[in-house]
Amino acid sequence: MALAKEKVKSALKKKGFSRNDKGHHIYFNHRWKRSGRLSGIKTYVSHGSKKDLSDRLVSEMAEQVKLSNKDFKRLVSCDMKQGEYEKVVKKRLKKNL
Repeated sequence: MALAKEKVKSALKKKGFSRNDKGHHIYFNHRWKRSGRLSGIKTYVSHGSKKDLSDRLVSEMAEQVKLSNKDFKRLVSCDMKQGEYEKVVKKRLKKNL
């Protein structure tokens, strides 16, 4: 299921990602809610004219922000708050160590 690009960009900003327009892309860098420090988690979207992100791009973005496709869609639909997102990410990062 494709997602609207504007909805994704808006949701990321609400979940602790800062926006940085650079060249042909819009970069999003995540900051931890408590400390305000960069987490190293980042993703980006193109300035291109397409209004929707394809399933492939949604999958890539989900992987970049350390979520499953299902959880990424929950993040974008605002069913997942920033605190829950950060808990999921911390748990996944610990598993990979």
